Amino acid sequence: MSDTNVFFLKLVRENNNGLCNQLLSLVSAILFCIRAKKELLVVDKFLTEINTNSYCSISQVFNLIEINKYLNKYNLKIADGFNINSSAFRPISWDVINLAKKHNNTRLLAFIDEIYSNLYFSKYLMNYASNFIIDKLNYIPDVCDESDHTEIEHSDIEHANIEYTNKKINVIHLRIEDDAIDHWSNQNNMNQQVFKRILTVKYIELVKNYIQKEDITVILTGDINNDVVQFMKENEYNIMFIDKKFNSNQPARELNAIVDLIVGRYCNNVFIGCDGSTFSELLLKYIPDESEHGNIEKITFDLNNILI
Repeated sequence: MSDTNVFFLKLVRENNNGLCNQLLSLVSAILFCIRAKKELLVVDKFLTEINTNSYCSISQVFNLIEINKYLNKYNLKIADGFNINSSAFRPISWDVINLAKKHNNTRLLAFIDEIYSNLYFSKYLMNYASNFIIDKLNYIPDVCDESDHTEIEHSDIEHANIEYTNKKINVIHLRIEDDAIDHWSNQNNMNQQVFKRILTVKYIELVKNYIQKEDITVILTGDINNDVVQFMKENEYNIMFIDKKFNSNQPARELNAIVDLIVGRYCNNVFIGCDGSTFSELLLKYIPDESEHGNIEKITFDLNNILI
């Protein structure tokens, strides 16, 4: 294979690129390679937490075998470039989603969604998410490695999954961490305390209007010490949090975000999130429109225009 058939992707342009920016970079590179008829996409490394120099190989994040099965029809493969030291790596400098939206290219947007749906995460990360899905939601996902769950009988799986389908599971993306307050208070030209209070009230009102106390509500957040969580606890909502498994080993906010993303897909009743957050927008791609309980309500508000 000649060098002209290879594209070396620097996944992170700047060290403030989180999970969603890195996924967008990968999707954009895949699109470029398909259109340019490249046969190999070599990706350097994954930033595990913004504003750090903590990286891991893409093989720890993605299931390259499954992704390459999908890409085979485009005569393209992705390779892990973690151990390659080369000046050939370069970042993608365009936002393919905004370009497609700007030109109202619905076919391209559909293709982008198709690629996103085939970005499979590694078993390493899937198993972390599966622990929560099995223990808390009583669901045995297909992604479970049977060797890790040899004690689970087929009848137990069927029973657990029936229990899951009978439960209403809500998901709230609670974007109320300090970095969010800092960023979006500036976007709204507001004092941070004022913005945080308005955001808190907005979340609480949405909870009152859309969430039933007896239903399971999974809260996706990096900080559980806030007034929204306190309100839900005091009013006895059935809330659950995902343990941040990676905090003790290395800076790994983006790995925790992947686990949140995987679990968030199991929403089957009400989703509350925010426009302006790339994580909410990405999760919405994976949550279906309907479930056994009818139409899934997807409630969002605009973080960039909080008073609307």
